[in-house]
Amino acid sequence: MSFFEKRPLCVALGIFIAGVAFLRLLPAVVLIVLSCVSAACALAVALIKRRFTPLCAVMTAVFLSGTVSILYFGVYVDSQRYLIGAEGEITAEVTAVSYASDYASYADVEIQKIGGAECSAKAKLECGFYLDAKRGDIIRLNASIAGLDGGDPSLENYYRARGCYLVALADDPDCEVVGKAGWSLTGFFKSINEYLSGRLTDSLDKNASALCRAVFLGDRSDLSPSLKRDFSEIGISHMLALSGMHVTILISGVFFLLRRTGIHRKRLMAVMIALCAFYVLLTGAPLSVVRAGVMYIVMAVAVILDREYGPVTALFISAALIVGFAPNSIFDVGFLMSFFATFGILAALPSNDELRVAMRGIRRLLSGLWASVRITVSAVAFTLPLNALYFGKVSVITPLTNLIFAPIIGLVLLLSPVTVLASYIPYVGGAVAFVLNALCS
Repeated sequence: MSFFEKRPLCVALGIFIAGVAFLRLLPAVVLIVLSCVSAACALAVALIKRRFTPLCAVMTAVFLSGTVSILYFGVYVDSQRYLIGAEGEITAEVTAVSYASDYASYADVEIQKIGGAECSAKAKLECGFYLDAKRGDIIRLNASIAGLDGGDPSLENYYRARGCYLVALADDPDCEVVGKAGWSLTGFFKSINEYLSGRLTDSLDKNASALCRAVFLGDRSDLSPSLKRDFSEIGISHMLALSGMHVTILISGVFFLLRRTGIHRKRLMAVMIALCAFYVLLTGAPLSVVRAGVMYIVMAVAVILDREYGPVTALFISAALIVGFAPNSIFDVGFLMSFFATFGILAALPSNDELRVAMRGIRRLLSGLWASVRITVSAVAFTLPLNALYFGKVSVITPLTNLIFAPIIGLVLLLSPVTVLASYIPYVGGAVAFVLNALCS
């Protein structure tokens, strides 16, 4: 409890996050009553005490979590499921094509019309034929709408985390591309991502480019099944998915270089905020990256405003903002793993007293090694329940493999953008690519 006794805001935000995760399981009538009672209690305590007490914050958190659960899971999700059973001609924008062959194709779409009626819903498109379309195409085809329920639970969570609760089933191969989607910020950054991905593919070997694109750009489409299996068996599969670790390493590397230019610290932090936001958008804004990005921006704003930065508070603020604006994030395994791993890291960070004790010589080295081991074990321990729940297995050598492979993956990540930049310079690009190919192999 001492971890939170001086952090009432963290307690309130934690209750809000947990409330959104679990209150959705309650009937709508119970949710409405609970929200109203919580709001009344918060208001009554504030009037009696004539100030906003920690109890008011807790009651407010319960009220807000109940309200978010009602609006999202009770109103939005039900409005999506209302379309189940509809069939006929649909018009939809293709947002991603995950697989396409002569016998089956799978894509993510945003439905715009069903049977001529306007609507707006995300769906997983399953076709019994080759889908000749790509991202950004507007297609028209005959399909029936079904729910995601009853399939693979992990796949259901994957789509629910993206706000998708429907499946569009299409067997009629009469599908035509009727237009292109207009300009969008998401599409713009996706184009930049694809361009950078192409530069890495042209510069590196197949396996090296696949690994670099995964850890730098979040594109895991070309990772070999054997590599995924090997990383999973030794407990480091999370390193292949973009997370706070990747954001921290990359942003820290850029900060280290820019700091050598002599830019004033506050101006540098403003530049870092822009670069951090750019990278979040470049990678498609996966929730684990958004969480890390928000934490970094909170820290940078604190520096600019000459305020004290509390990483634990920033963690809970970032998580609460994500859950508040995207309640479906509670289904995102990457976001949950990122949150609990970061919480474990912060819980194991050495105190200021410990840092002052070991300032020089061998004691400083041993203290640093012990801190690394403690932080790694703590992060692994905090994510063990999630690993067991979602993946059904736990690797006993995970702490050791994390200590060994984290520096290697960090170096691959830092060299990836360097390789892209160096690819425009004759000979230099080849030399950097040679080093990165050797490292990846």
